[in-house]
Amino acid sequence: METFLEAKNGPIFVAPMVRGSELPFRMYCRRYGFKILYSPMIKSEQIVKGDKQEMKLLETCEGDTPLVAQLSGRDPHTLYAAAKIVINAFGKNLNAIDLNLGCPQKCAEKGKYGAFLLEEPDQTFKCIKSLCKASNDHYKQCNKRVLIFCKIRIGQTISETLKYAQVIEKAGAQLIAVHCRLRQSKNDGLPDYKHAKALVDKINLPIVVNGNINSVNQAKSVIKQTGCLATMSATAILRNPRLLRLNGSKDDEGLSSPSSLALEYINFCAQYPPPDPLYIRKHFRWIFRNELEPKVNLLTDEDWKNAINDEKNGWKIKLWNFLVRPYLNSLDQFKDICTLYDFHIKADNCNSNMDKNANINIIPTFKSIKTKKLENNNKKIQSAYKKI
Repeated sequence: METFLEAKNGPIFVAPMVRGSELPFRMYCRRYGFKILYSPMIKSEQIVKGDKQEMKLLETCEGDTPLVAQLSGRDPHTLYAAAKIVINAFGKNLNAIDLNLGCPQKCAEKGKYGAFLLEEPDQTFKCIKSLCKASNDHYKQCNKRVLIFCKIRIGQTISETLKYAQVIEKAGAQLIAVHCRLRQSKNDGLPDYKHAKALVDKINLPIVVNGNINSVNQAKSVIKQTGCLATMSATAILRNPRLLRLNGSKDDEGLSSPSSLALEYINFCAQYPPPDPLYIRKHFRWIFRNELEPKVNLLTDEDWKNAINDEKNGWKIKLWNFLVRPYLNSLDQFKDICTLYDFHIKADNCNSNMDKNANINIIPTFKSIKTKKLENNNKKIQSAYKKI
């Protein structure tokens, strides 16, 4: 079978992330060595309806490949129609379509898709067959194969996981990615890689392992432990898109500076506008999380007030809350946030309230960032399709 799934494409795939694996972030990750990347979860019903916000997830550009588009849904006819739209939109960049059988969130529970299809093997089978039909129809027209993948969660027992995977294999899927946590666990607790090892041993499909993949060394360890094709990561890459370059040396400090990571992401946003400023706010929260997120639970208004008024770390709590403000909608504002962060870090390192050598007049403040007027060359971030 002709496939883009080769060892040279690396030990870690970039997972599908809701509001996380959009075009500018994918291109950022590709710059630092990631090869196979997934789109955000695309809701099949919304795509078929032509929902404007959902359609923005179909943006791509030259070099955005190998690419896997993830679709969610439970209706075979809708999934077929959505697959045709996705194949046409992503064009030559698209290598595979992934059926989301692993989402544990409330939206999936309400719509009875994602991980909640585990109890409906017959419906799962029909959904996969419909995607295979869309792929085969495309092949007849264009002579290009779009593979069909599935991303699942483990069942309560290894036997349950295997039984579900066998349904997926029989339906015609060509790869299974398994998040080695239960649906009920979401992203908490340690993953159980024994399920992945059983899939590798019993299922005649490439297996990709997801769950707690935080470094290249961890990825290689899981590959050795399970015999899987590759691993998949989300959280660790959201925190640092340069993850593949980290090797535990002193050089890693320059590759992990939050403001450096954030500014480079902003540069990609300038070139490939994200669907909405909300994406940038979410990425900033992930990138700055280790430095800014409160280390203890702040349960009351009094707790928050005391934390913000803390002489040493109050600015961190304030900036952490500031990052979610809806009035942050221009690239200049986000650049100023990086400048403000660096100023405070440098001041803290100097053990003073300010950097004595800084020109205070050019240091942004929370108020100046909030009220900053949008320049003509940096209008409110809007999406623009990149046709290839």
